[in-house]
Amino acid sequence: MTNPNRVGASSTVLNGKLYTAGGCISTTDCTDAVNTVSYATIDANGALGTWTNTTAALPGDRAWGKLLSAGGTLYYLGGQTDTATDYRTEVYWGTPSSGNVSTWSTAANGIPNARTKFGAASWNNRLYVVAGEGTAGTCSAGACTNVYVSPQLNSGGDIGSAWNTTSTSINVARSGLAVTAYANNLYLFGGYDGTSYFSDSQFAQINATTGLVGSWTYSTSLPAPIAFGESFAANGYMYLVGGRSSNYACDPTTFVAPISANTTIATGNNPTGIGAWYEANQRFSGARYGNGVAYSDGKAYVSGGACASAPAGPSVTSVTTTNTGAGFATDSTTHNVTMPATTAAGDLLLMFYSYDSNGPPTVTDPDGAGGWTVLSAVNSATNGAFGSVWAKVATGSDGATVNFATSNTQSAAAQVYRIAANSWSGNISTGISVGNAAGSTSAAPNPPSLTTSWGSDVNRWFVYAAGGTHTGVTTYPTNYTSGTYANGNTGTNGASVATATRLLTAATEDPAAFAMANSQTSVAFTVAVRPAAPTLTYTGADEVQQTALLSQPQIARYSLLMDTDTDVYPNAWVMSGIDNSVGAKWQLKYRSMSNTTTNCTSPAMTTWGQETIFGNVSLFTPGVYIPKNAAGTNINCSRFFFFNVAVDSSQAYGYPDDVTRGPTIDSLTLQFTGDPSKRLMHGRTFTGGLQQPVDTPYYSF
Repeated sequence: MTNPNRVGASSTVLNGKLYTAGGCISTTDCTDAVNTVSYATIDANGALGTWTNTTAALPGDRAWGKLLSAGGTLYYLGGQTDTATDYRTEVYWGTPSSGNVSTWSTAANGIPNARTKFGAASWNNRLYVVAGEGTAGTCSAGACTNVYVSPQLNSGGDIGSAWNTTSTSINVARSGLAVTAYANNLYLFGGYDGTSYFSDSQFAQINATTGLVGSWTYSTSLPAPIAFGESFAANGYMYLVGGRSSNYACDPTTFVAPISANTTIATGNNPTGIGAWYEANQRFSGARYGNGVAYSDGKAYVSGGACASAPAGPSVTSVTTTNTGAGFATDSTTHNVTMPATTAAGDLLLMFYSYDSNGPPTVTDPDGAGGWTVLSAVNSATNGAFGSVWAKVATGSDGATVNFATSNTQSAAAQVYRIAANSWSGNISTGISVGNAAGSTSAAPNPPSLTTSWGSDVNRWFVYAAGGTHTGVTTYPTNYTSGTYANGNTGTNGASVATATRLLTAATEDPAAFAMANSQTSVAFTVAVRPAAPTLTYTGADEVQQTALLSQPQIARYSLLMDTDTDVYPNAWVMSGIDNSVGAKWQLKYRSMSNTTTNCTSPAMTTWGQETIFGNVSLFTPGVYIPKNAAGTNINCSRFFFFNVAVDSSQAYGYPDDVTRGPTIDSLTLQFTGDPSKRLMHGRTFTGGLQQPVDTPYYSF
């Protein structure tokens, strides 16, 4: 595949071609999205030919959108750019010619609200977008619940009218869910809400007339929580391929479950959910999430994806304490806090700043807008202690001291932690969470429980007790190390700072209390710092892998050669069978050839004429038969008639099929006029249900 190392790419099959579009090629997710659309031809054995990029690329770089097809057109929906929070509404569309797309256009109607990392599917030439990350619609903390349905796109092309937003939303907001349409139902599996990974499966019925989605029903849960995999359905089974169960746990797994159905109703099968899940007997190589998955004619294809190894976590390189001099050991409005001896651009400077709360004073940000950011500031009590947490992204030229001036004279104590630039997320607003407790007067200030805004990760946690003045620390909270204590001034006019830290992979932490040497007015804080984005590993994900599905196919193919022994004048054909509206499709195509010495008005033929693809058949409804030569000209009569018939129940309403209710073929009849003086030695009608065993070869000319 061109640009093989892609995460968050999307794949689909259209007209015998496998397409993969968009994705990220950076070592972090996602700082370098691409606009590449690649395709390869699938041969008769399911093997892929050479990959080629379409002449036209997507109009913009995209990752974590979805590539779908409807009405013979490819659609790329939503996604994001190189910036993770740059969610997009655009839908790009292009109609392939011989596999290539020479022009991608922007649809007149994009998805109603910007989305990335959503689930999507195509059914009955409608496009479905489910949940994902976004900010508009029914979204909470970036995770959404909406279901959007496109207008019906039977002829493909532009999306000329608005999407419908009135389908039933899912009940729990999430992104990274897998979505599949099958048997007139929409299914969803797993996902991630920013904190938790889900293992549920749900389904909802699609209204056959309007395309809208009804209420959602829970079905059999997955064997494990999983998100950012992809799913497809075939032959009455559901497949979930790839994904991850935590930020850093991927597995080359394919989960399989039968699609349950109520086969007792007279009008057709009625899917009732998913049966028991199990792991497929074969694994693909290379654990991954964000992979593309597609299915075609008994073969499954998995492409792209990556996995992330757990980072070491934010690294503390130094702790600098200030507790002496004017403004610290004695009251002053000037407080020159000592900075680390060296800093590098991108380092995080995290300051814990305690001072006597008499006043209480206000503190001036010494660098002004864009410099230091106060994350929390709490006054424990009048004439007690004031604790505050500040942060700054270092420039590398941060000065030896910085004056944190107070509005009235105070004593203070401060500690500045330097956290290495390449070890933390780099963004103060999204990479630091702070919780503070109410003030106390005991010897056991207790940092509060804190849940990060970004979920579980290899986070650096800090505990901080601001006092006025604790004379020392007897015990730091359990599992916290590198405890550091300092005080400025003493007694009721003093201030103390006590901190400790730990690395813990968790979304929530509830530290134990400090044990101080004495009771004192104080306030305690818990702080979490998010690690740097993990490095993605593409090992094993730089190729497209395929496998045959060993489930019984739900596409029955028949071929029939009719030899009338003399030229006859065909005029119509008709197919009969059992339907019962189970959602199956009967498809037919044919070729003709006149006799080598002919009475037809056209010249004799020694090769088959042009194929007529009739497409979907309505049972019991005659179709016109037109014999053609290689140029497609009507030759009026013919001797040889070659029919290809397929009964496709891969999208029927449930599985297995009940043969007493269809889909079946009873007869295929060719109607023609012949010379009554000649005997038709090999002429026959396809009556009485002429059938072929499963292992009978199928020939296509």
